[in-house]
Amino acid sequence: MNSNSIVQFDKIEIKNISIGKKYEKGQPEFQTKDLSVLQDLFVNRNANILKNLVIGQEATTGNDTGAVTIKGSLSVSGNTYLGETVQTTEIRNNIVVKDKLSIAGSVTLSSYQGETPDSDYIEFRKTASNSYDDHQIQVTENTSLGRLIFKGANNGGWDEYANIIIATSDVTQSETLTEKSSKMTFNVLSGATVVESSSLHNLLSIGGENLTANKLAEIVINDDGIAADFRIESTTKENMFFVDSVNNRIGIGISNPTVDLDVDGDINISGKTYINSIEKL
Repeated sequence: MNSNSIVQFDKIEIKNISIGKKYEKGQPEFQTKDLSVLQDLFVNRNANILKNLVIGQEATTGNDTGAVTIKGSLSVSGNTYLGETVQTTEIRNNIVVKDKLSIAGSVTLSSYQGETPDSDYIEFRKTASNSYDDHQIQVTENTSLGRLIFKGANNGGWDEYANIIIATSDVTQSETLTEKSSKMTFNVLSGATVVESSSLHNLLSIGGENLTANKLAEIVINDDGIAADFRIESTTKENMFFVDSVNNRIGIGISNPTVDLDVDGDINISGKTYINSIEKL
């Protein structure tokens, strides 16, 4: 026993323990105001907490609402109960995940008309710090700021079918002007042939401005140059504009252009017409 009347043991095993409430069915009562666990706490059956439970840091004066504060990691191998039964976890304010969050199901972000306009969002943050994610150190060019990954099972693992990546393209900042810009890339599992397996390919990218490198922002379709056709529909035509990627042809109004530019319809030219750089009437 130390000067604060606290008994310390390397190990203690108790069949029944009640904190803040007398144990039911006539069992011996064990009551204490505070319980401090310096290392590991294993509970094989049920644990009932009437007030506050603090794990990973020193407990402060709580409001006795049954709050759970965890500074560190929380691993749940079974069901999560809110109330008496397994149910949806609803978060009214913010949830901050320092490493990885896995959700088996769907995620819905809801808001209402009177709510702050910028309250319904998913935020990705990136710092150039090598050790801490809350140290705000300037990121460099071509740094991934976050990605959304879509996977499907393959009877033994998970295949990545698509991802969306946001990366910096310019991080230049002067005293009076910012040239910061970004690039969004959509990568899709595609490009399979009779002799080559499919892989992730950049089929759409947006942005990429970098004034220092004299590069403007652009929208690029099929940046990887695989066999992937491009098509724009109108209200009455499925192939209002069609790019044949295999034969390097463009069709307007048709899906099987036979020459470099094949038009199914009328052409109205209001300017000059040139053939082999020679002006024609």
